[in-house]
Amino acid sequence: MRQPACDTRPARPGRSRAPGFTLIELLVVIAIIAILAAILFPVFARARERARQTACINNMKQLGLAFLMYADDNSNRIPPFQAYFTNRTGTWQPTPNGIIAYTKARAIDQCPSLTKVEKQQPPPWSYSINAYCTWVGARGYYDNSLVLRAEFDGIPMSLYPNPSRTILLVDEAKRLDDGPTPLNDPAFVFTDTTTNRHDGKANVTFLDGRVGTVPGGLDWNTGKWPGTDELMFRGPSVLP
Repeated sequence: MRQPACDTRPARPGRSRAPGFTLIELLVVIAIIAILAAILFPVFARARERARQTACINNMKQLGLAFLMYADDNSNRIPPFQAYFTNRTGTWQPTPNGIIAYTKARAIDQCPSLTKVEKQQPPPWSYSINAYCTWVGARGYYDNSLVLRAEFDGIPMSLYPNPSRTILLVDEAKRLDDGPTPLNDPAFVFTDTTTNRHDGKANVTFLDGRVGTVPGGLDWNTGKWPGTDELMFRGPSVLP
């Protein structure tokens, strides 16, 4: 009995097509992506800022260690302004054989959270010396008679009875008008203020090398420890 021959002809294409997205479905997907982006972008921004704050803390730890090593090599005296940066040539530069000799890396002079505008403003650093840790401001006011001594002579660390409560370096807010001193000179003094780059706070290095945070916007003249009337940027009670 003969078998019917197999039909090898290709099947005719049908009218049905593979299912796709409708316009409404596409709009729903786009809306979901937009909502997720609105939720996640701030999270990523906060995570990036926390990373920058951690880098800033590391910078200040290294600088604090450099200041302590300089003091150890110089009769246990706190480094003066002239050991940090100098402006003798008309532009601020790190002092040769000063603090830069103990750090080598210039990148640690600047807070990673500086804005583009701040980076363009002089001077080339973020961290200033608390004037209470220098002759010029140790008595709690700016003493013009001790300006040269403040530049070249460091105060003995032994005059500070509580190094863990004495702020040495301040992450200072950079601004164009810095009072009667040059633009953000190495001193944290007069109406200089702490930065608020890190969630409204500023990093500081204490005289014992520890790094902590203080509120942003505090100035040298009136800054208080939170919850007290005690000056935050205080100096020694007795000077030689």
